[in-house]
Amino acid sequence: MGRRGPAPRPSKLNELRGNPGKRAKRREPEPSPASTACPAWLEAEAKEEWNRVAPELGRLGLLTVVDLPAFAGYCQSYRRWREAERVVTDTIKAGGMAMAVSQGLEGMARERLRLMKALAAEFGFTPASRSRVTAVPPKEEDPFEDFGGLKVVDGGRSKN
Repeated sequence: MGRRGPAPRPSKLNELRGNPGKRAKRREPEPSPASTACPAWLEAEAKEEWNRVAPELGRLGLLTVVDLPAFAGYCQSYRRWREAERVVTDTIKAGGMAMAVSQGLEGMARERLRLMKALAAEFGFTPASRSRVTAVPPKEEDPFEDFGGLKVVDGGRSKN
């Protein structure tokens, strides 16, 4: 039997959302950040989507080396959805909506959109996911952290 409840959200997304449930941070692997360079094998329209979105994902720390295949899949799904929508539009112009539906083109476009949205949700950039994300300022370095957080206040004299 599968696990119950919704899939856990990656800690990085929780951090960007400001940890709304105030739960303790899960210990999960932290893969290395990925280069945002576009893979050569992507098709032209998929490359355009990669170049549009990857820099922002990289800036937010949401694109790591292990995420690259899923993100490439999103970009290819985007390209295929756009292509399917063009075919549906051309078919409707040529022979009407009944022709597009009878050939299954409308369903094909809908399925490609569903796959693209599912992959987009994994990266937290669907409109619903984005509405819950808040920017978290970077944590300032504490020069006293090496000393267990102890700080000297007022030259070490107590104020009584």
